[in-house]
Amino acid sequence: MDEIIAGTHHQHFDLLVLGTKGASGLKERFFGSNTQTLIEKVDVPILAVPLAAPSNTIENIVFATDLEESEKGYAAIAKLHDFVQLFECRFTFLHVADDDASKYHDHIIHFRSYVDEVLGEDNYDFVLIENDSILEGLENYTREHRVDVLAMLRKKQSSLNRFFEVSFTQKMAFHGKVPVLIYKE
Repeated sequence: MDEIIAGTHHQHFDLLVLGTKGASGLKERFFGSNTQTLIEKVDVPILAVPLAAPSNTIENIVFATDLEESEKGYAAIAKLHDFVQLFECRFTFLHVADDDASKYHDHIIHFRSYVDEVLGEDNYDFVLIENDSILEGLENYTREHRVDVLAMLRKKQSSLNRFFEVSFTQKMAFHGKVPVLIYKE
């Protein structure tokens, strides 16, 4: 694994593709897996492909967003747009509201106006769903809709948070049935 980490730092890789078997319990929380270690240590985007993922053509890429603006988030959207054009597929933004979705109206308008500047007004869909659990909302959406790749931006966490929590991004990579494309903030 050290060779992979070193290679991503010294080579100019655009993407690291990993197969995942999944992790659970204490392994997921404390010891991690090779995928978790690589998610934390490398700076290039990672495509984590679960063993159970169907082998489909890529027709729909969904970007899970918290509607927060960041330079890295917008860079990820621009890079994802390149994937969308390469595969000639649909691009959907998904926000899961864990409370009243109506209070996100202004955030959505602002987010969409930026995305319109980057992608154009007709080049994507936007979906807002409500669920008490963001992770459950993501899992339900990927199960109920055709999602060939779920893209997520992994936010920076403090050392203490990394020790006690496994991020949404990592949980989807470990437990999801859909390949997860992970960009780091």
